[in-house]
Amino acid sequence: MCFPCVSQIKKQMIDACRQYYHHNMKELKSIEQFEQEYRPEHAIHWYIKKSFLDKIINKALRNRDMNQLHLLLFFIKDLPESLAHEHKRFFLSGEKSFSVYRGVKLSSDQLDELRENLGKLVSMNGFLLASSLRSVALAMATKSTKRGDSIPVLLEIKCSTKDFDDRVVFADIAEFSAFADDQEVLFDLNTTYRLENIAHDEQAWLIEMTTCNDGQAAVEDYISELCYGMEDLTITILFGKHLCKMGQFDEAKKYFELMLSGENGEDRAWID
Repeated sequence: MCFPCVSQIKKQMIDACRQYYHHNMKELKSIEQFEQEYRPEHAIHWYIKKSFLDKIINKALRNRDMNQLHLLLFFIKDLPESLAHEHKRFFLSGEKSFSVYRGVKLSSDQLDELRENLGKLVSMNGFLLASSLRSVALAMATKSTKRGDSIPVLLEIKCSTKDFDDRVVFADIAEFSAFADDQEVLFDLNTTYRLENIAHDEQAWLIEMTTCNDGQAAVEDYISELCYGMEDLTITILFGKHLCKMGQFDEAKKYFELMLSGENGEDRAWID
């Protein structure tokens, strides 16, 4: 793939981040460092270092803010590629199955919705960070919060590499993390999970999930139909593909229709 507008998109992203954090000197310093030092192979390190990037990206993904996501695509395209590279290393290690955990707070409505969808596929609005240590995730789930209506939930994610292909992408990121002892794993934003069981124990609700490639296979078929014949993709076309990968099919359709009605001849040729 070639990205003729990468430098422009990078500048737009950095300018947007500076505007967002214009009152935060710590984050402005981090943005300056990112501008000077960032390389695509450093994407995982930058995402998990709890700086301006993970905050603004996760907020945009949660809110499905298409304008922000378009500005952030410079980085969002690099992170899955880095994860895919590390994912291959994991496969070469020979490990066949494992479980990881994530502690979260949910509202009663969110928990009820998950219970109603037991046995079905779900996806997260973003990249999912989990730990191989149950105790670390449980401590996060039961941590005190100002929200009185929040419910502690422990996600148990079971992965079996023999059951899926490289559509399910995750990586052991201990070597990139300042908290290597937490033994963390990062899942790509387009990962789908099957809800297997939901039960309550003494400390939290336990939601058991398994990774699967069923949903991702459908997403890739949809992308292939939209982008048939494209060999060299511009950064704007890639954004439409990422909307599909996040399951935002309606938004992707509207986005491509908007581009068709616009004046970008290069991109319009691809969509036509």
